[in-house]
Amino acid sequence: MLLAGLAFLALNHWIHRFNGYTVRNDQVFFHQINMQYQAIATPILMADAASFYRYPFPWHEYGRDHSFVFYRGHLLPDCDPNTFEITNLRQALSRDVERTYRKATKLSETATSYRHLGGGYHLDKNRAYWGNPIRNADIKSFEFLGFSYQFGSKRGAAAYAKDKFQVYCDGQVIEGAIPATFELLGSNYATDGEQVYYRYERMPGTDVASFVVSTEFSDRDLAHDQHRSYANGRALP
Repeated sequence: MLLAGLAFLALNHWIHRFNGYTVRNDQVFFHQINMQYQAIATPILMADAASFYRYPFPWHEYGRDHSFVFYRGHLLPDCDPNTFEITNLRQALSRDVERTYRKATKLSETATSYRHLGGGYHLDKNRAYWGNPIRNADIKSFEFLGFSYQFGSKRGAAAYAKDKFQVYCDGQVIEGAIPATFELLGSNYATDGEQVYYRYERMPGTDVASFVVSTEFSDRDLAHDQHRSYANGRALP
């Protein structure tokens, strides 16, 4: 099992390293491996080969010339290559002096007010973002709460935020959660004093008063209350 996992990681790393740009015969190409592990080279017709810049790994899915910026061969609309910068590689976020982008999609025309709060959450004067815009977020009260780490580990921790109306886990609304009393418990568990939540899902039937997150290191998120034990937010038989 371990060898198979390492082989998969090595293959995945090789696939990502293969993705990128080349210049041949005054033509720019974007290379990628598709889901059938076939190599595909797509010509970028708008790119100027003489001025084209290929970003090094791990930013290699971006490229630019004297007029345009590209992500995986797709044009970033209205992007100024002279002021372009990559702001969050994991979420494929970038900006120029006036606009912000996710992959090749324009998110905002207010780059000067765009700022990173933490955990992948961003804010400008009009919207809150976790990759994509978060619908109906109250930007005046929006704040990053932190990660709900497993004790002794930073593996797979969800990122939480809130405003005065709602609570968010990895950008998704936690339905029914009370922002004023919401707190993180660890291992992706949280509570508002009325309910217990695992990531963005409510855990019905839990006893809030006795609910405790395990300090045992595990490949699962463990917890218990006076009635039952839980793993990854689900009651164990």
